[in-house]
Amino acid sequence: MALPASQGLVWFREALRALKNQPVALSGIVVFNLLMMGILSSLPIVGLVLASLWMPFGVVLTAEGARDALDGRIPRYTPLKEAWANRTGRLGLFTVGIVSAVAMEIISAVFALLGRDQIAAWVIDEQGISVESVLANFPTTAALVALLLNVLLWMATTFPPLLIHRAGQAPMQSIFYSFFGILKNWASVLAFVLVLGLLTAALSAVSVMISIAIGMPSAWGYFTPFIVVFLTSIAQAGVWSMYRDIFQGSR
Repeated sequence: MALPASQGLVWFREALRALKNQPVALSGIVVFNLLMMGILSSLPIVGLVLASLWMPFGVVLTAEGARDALDGRIPRYTPLKEAWANRTGRLGLFTVGIVSAVAMEIISAVFALLGRDQIAAWVIDEQGISVESVLANFPTTAALVALLLNVLLWMATTFPPLLIHRAGQAPMQSIFYSFFGILKNWASVLAFVLVLGLLTAALSAVSVMISIAIGMPSAWGYFTPFIVVFLTSIAQAGVWSMYRDIFQGSR
């Protein structure tokens, strides 16, 4: 039986509780994961591949950290060591990362192919890309198709790291279960995503209004890193709650 849409609100409240229980430790793990992704993706040529290979390990680390926080324990980096020490699990996580990297390259190619005429009309000068030319020739169809493909990729790759690490599933099996687990419970997952999106919009608006109120319109950029860490912590904590309820059947 699919979970009700209201379960998404339960996941959101649990994510807030996890962050409240361990604000420093859980945020620290999230920051570590973001730094690793940023550092790896910035490397030339192999950056995207290395970041994709790290991604499943980062999911294991942050989701297990959220579980510890909800259970009243201090999140640790032990799950990362355990995920690496298990050879079968390590290869499975690497496989998921490779699948994710290949899929992202395909999505980028599809976007470039569908939007080639509009992109060719963009004006580039010494100032950079002209915003007016981009708005006048925005590749709407390409963007919508890329968005749909990215959503499908997210559905397929959100839970495989935990299904491999905790349930011992094979990579392709975990991708299958992740995709159809989210598809079956789309209403509750969508509710969580919408609430998180509303919170993102609210925090962004508040930061801009504060910046204007203090007479520094560009000051909102100083708030951005803190907002990103806060929202990412909630999102990663929500991944654990979703996994628990969708695949373990324990609420």
